[in-house]
Amino acid sequence: MNDISKKIQVLEVCAKLNVGGAQAVAANIAIYADKNFHFDYVVFGSEEGEYEKRIIEKGNSVFHIYAPQENVFLHIRDLYRLIRRKKYDAVHCHTMFHCGIVMFLAKLLHVPCRMCHSHTVDDERGKSKSRIIYRAVMRKLIQSCGNVFFACGVAAGEALYGSKWFAEHGRVVKNGIDISKYSFSEQNRDYQRKFLQITDCFVIGNVGHYVSVKNQSFLINLMPEIRKKRENAILLLFGEGEDRERLQKAIDEQKATNYIKLMGNTDEVAEILSALDVFAFPSLFEGTPLALIEAQANGLPCIVSNLIPTDGCITKSVQRLPLVNEEWVTGILNAQREISAESVNELYDVYEDVTDSMSTIYRTIVSYVQEDI
Repeated sequence: MNDISKKIQVLEVCAKLNVGGAQAVAANIAIYADKNFHFDYVVFGSEEGEYEKRIIEKGNSVFHIYAPQENVFLHIRDLYRLIRRKKYDAVHCHTMFHCGIVMFLAKLLHVPCRMCHSHTVDDERGKSKSRIIYRAVMRKLIQSCGNVFFACGVAAGEALYGSKWFAEHGRVVKNGIDISKYSFSEQNRDYQRKFLQITDCFVIGNVGHYVSVKNQSFLINLMPEIRKKRENAILLLFGEGEDRERLQKAIDEQKATNYIKLMGNTDEVAEILSALDVFAFPSLFEGTPLALIEAQANGLPCIVSNLIPTDGCITKSVQRLPLVNEEWVTGILNAQREISAESVNELYDVYEDVTDSMSTIYRTIVSYVQEDI
């Protein structure tokens, strides 16, 4: 058995470890690491996420603590006790402005490498006066207590750290994926379409949490118009989240349960993408959406909101549109899958493989640990 005490000890702070872009990036850090690292993950609340099993199978640990919305004082107490007890070499936080609390505790407890990682261009909590003050205070704590400032894209970095600070101190670490894993497969397409009983359907798909920012309700409202022009069109929404009940109610009210399905979370996204005909992504904001990168690697035509950054729109298969019903109906119905080596090569030219993006994080941790010795 490996001696965990001799490994570089890293704490990854995530709100959840459910299937999702930011969560996948966080989970991959442990999954792709070599034997010199041991990772602990701290998540908020008792819910067990889909990525936890794979993280634990790699010999790492997952701790559940009070969520800040349950009891902020017990939340901070749990974080403080964990960091103090384990004496980490690095703390890596993925929780947007909440990172300020984590960075403060990590600096207080003399953690050498204190990393923040921004995955989106907003934190979904509105712009009330109290929220503006909270963000300002947390940003100051991040800047004064952190020492590594990562983001999945420039817009995401500017959102968390501020434009000037990110330009001077920040670094983009792309959400790398194993592009070959997401390549189109005729075999996967046939199997998944038979398994899902959608063999003769025109299949529109979306992958993302069921939350308001992902804007799945926009797609639900489009479907009656799409069905008037293409009777075999169906919509499959993959994910999970707090808006499930609201989305299901909207589907029921439209009497659309036979052609709009909430599919829940899946760990077979790579296979399911081959079964789709169009990838629809009407988010109100994003960082650099991993799901969109994966869809492009599969060769899917992607109809996406023009409100998200262009960082993730790499191949010619992406069409950015304003959230106007008529334009989306036309875009979706005219979309055609193009499987070409050229489009995949575009991704390879622009995008990092998952092992490259993870290596950036590992090297950063090692450099701070060596400095501290």
